[in-house]
Amino acid sequence: MKKNKYFLIVMLLVKSFWVVGQNSNSVSIGKIERMYSKVLGEERKFLVHLPSNYNPQVRYPVAYLLDGDVFFHFYTGISDFLTASSAMPEMIVIGICNTERSRDFTLPVDSSSNYKPNGAGEKFISFLDKELIPEIEKKYLTAPYRLLLGHSVGGLLVANVLVKYPSMFSSYIALDPSLWWKQSFLLKNISTYIKANTLSNKALYLAMANSINTGNSDILTIKKDTTDATVAMRSVIAFDEFISANQLKTQLQYVFKYYTAENHSSIPLIATYDALNFIFNFYKRPRFSKLSDSSALILENHYQYVSKKMGYQILPLKADIKGLAWRSKVLDKNFKIAKYFLEMYVRLYPDDQSGWIELANYYQEIGDKENSAKFKIKAERLNIMPN
Repeated sequence: MKKNKYFLIVMLLVKSFWVVGQNSNSVSIGKIERMYSKVLGEERKFLVHLPSNYNPQVRYPVAYLLDGDVFFHFYTGISDFLTASSAMPEMIVIGICNTERSRDFTLPVDSSSNYKPNGAGEKFISFLDKELIPEIEKKYLTAPYRLLLGHSVGGLLVANVLVKYPSMFSSYIALDPSLWWKQSFLLKNISTYIKANTLSNKALYLAMANSINTGNSDILTIKKDTTDATVAMRSVIAFDEFISANQLKTQLQYVFKYYTAENHSSIPLIATYDALNFIFNFYKRPRFSKLSDSSALILENHYQYVSKKMGYQILPLKADIKGLAWRSKVLDKNFKIAKYFLEMYVRLYPDDQSGWIELANYYQEIGDKENSAKFKIKAERLNIMPN
């Protein structure tokens, strides 16, 4: 099963770039941008990927990737394919490139650590909050939904932001996070940060790799082990146990998954795919094997629920509504259901003249000249009907 999942992801990525290559002599998945950070006192580079159908009339959620120079390529491929199947929304992707990752992603300072410089994670969080996010939201069409992804010490930063500054992001992906940092400092202090309901409407996907090469690697055995070999895994397990014990109180949407066949280096690809499917498990639009009088209402209610989860209004795609109206009228010969979809279309998109034309044509086909004329006039007022 796992091999099949890997094969599917890889083939989808290959197919994506192969198709792009048919229409151009080069392949581009984004662009490089730079900004000077007063908080960090240095220039920072970041990578930007926009949805293929980037539309000035649409607002897009944003995914921020720590270690962006490593994760940008495969993340954009996975997210684009999940978007194509309506499993998640189209997103702007920001890959934050590193200068000193041990400095930026760890906190607090650990003078005994071999990783130096370290401990400036609070300053990096301030850079995200005060400089990078405002810069992205000024330049691009962003929606009020943000995702943060990090691996290893990047995952440590993700965990710190979640428990200390949860309002910064809507969803969090922590891939084998280095929660062992400074004798598991975050774990020892987490109860002072977590408060009831502060994580409501937030989501966390926590992934743990199998870091030991020999012996029994089940969770119970790892918890009982006291050697240095299992410190990293035991810290993640302890974090999971705390979050799970407080999940009802915090109302966090949460899942923990232990990848027994993956090590610290191999876990990001497969866990990212799983994480996005979990975080956006509410998003995929309903599919109708048979249309009924309630189908239009089901579709509209679905997107009202999606809007509530995302924190901003998301409407059914125009093409989906028109496609269902066409299917009802042409294939199923059910004009009543077609009418429901066309009426939904003009209600949700009142300034789209094509919807009024479709509705006028519908009434003309059923012999209702009065309503057909009324909607033709509406379309003419929107300057779409031919003279």
